[in-house]
Amino acid sequence: MIVLLSNSLIVEGELAEGGCRIADALRNYNWAYALLPTIPGYQDLTYYFEEQGEKGTYTGLENKMTFLLNKLNFEILEQKSSKETNYTDMVIQVNYDGKPVCGLLVYYNDGYANTSAANWGTGCGRIRLGNEIAATCSY
Repeated sequence: MIVLLSNSLIVEGELAEGGCRIADALRNYNWAYALLPTIPGYQDLTYYFEEQGEKGTYTGLENKMTFLLNKLNFEILEQKSSKETNYTDMVIQVNYDGKPVCGLLVYYNDGYANTSAANWGTGCGRIRLGNEIAATCSY
C-alpha cells in the first residue's frame, strides 16, 4: 500500500512539475521521498522518470528535488536601507523558468529572528544592516 501511495505522489509531482507548479511538485516528491524508507527493500524499488529513465526511486527523487531547487532564482526587486532604523527592507521574488513560484515559503534568519520572506512568488523581508542572512525553503 505504501508503494502505491509513494508512486501516486511521484505521479502527482510530475503532473505539478509539468504544469509549472513547482512548490506542489517539490511537496509531492518530498512526501514520496520521506515514505520510501518505511518500505522494506525500498533501495531496490525503481520508477521510470521521464528525463532520467528507469532509476532507483530513492535516487531518482533526490535527483528530481535537487534539479528543481537548483533552478529556483531568487531576485531582490527592491531594496531600501534606513540608517535611522538600522534595517534594510527588500522585495524578493522567487522564479522558476521566469515565472513566480506560487506556494513556496522562504524563511530567512538575520541572527535576530526567523521571518517569512516570500510566499506566492513575491514577498517582503527586513534585515538589520550589515547582517548576513540564511534562507531556507518550505514547500
